[in-house]
Amino acid sequence: MRTLNNELAMLTPDHDWTSIEKKKEKAKKLLSINFEFVGKQMALCDALETDIQFTQNPRDEFYLTDLAIELMTGAKGEDELKVYLEEVSCCTFFSLYHKTLAKDQVEAFKGLAHDLVELMAKLPLICNQDWNEGGKRAFLNELLKVFPDGGCEFIQKQFAMENNQQVLA
Repeated sequence: MRTLNNELAMLTPDHDWTSIEKKKEKAKKLLSINFEFVGKQMALCDALETDIQFTQNPRDEFYLTDLAIELMTGAKGEDELKVYLEEVSCCTFFSLYHKTLAKDQVEAFKGLAHDLVELMAKLPLICNQDWNEGGKRAFLNELLKVFPDGGCEFIQKQFAMENNQQVLA
């Protein structure tokens, strides 16, 4: 049986994770494990019709996602790009969780992890401007290409409100 500890054991620091392909591989594993864990926690909550927290702070449930973002982007702390990527990851995860049958979720979460990692790998080419001078708009335009069927509406609305604009289409 595959366990979280077995998955994490495969990600030891003994490996050379400096190449972009190795970073992408590690980030996909971190995201997949995190999404699967939170998905199973949510399924348990749904089945028991109660709220169960495995972490003291609900935001800590996505700690592995934060690690994947830091690995792929180098962004730390409250960097705006990191915050947006965290929100995108969570929003798309919750959207996918609610519209995917339980038996198909693990594969769906792997697909989401792949899409997020590919998005993060493209960011240096896409967001080559200062974040407030066009980088954010470039990021959101790419976001719409990666997730055309939704899941990121909150991010789009927040951006539109910040810029007194209509939601990007």
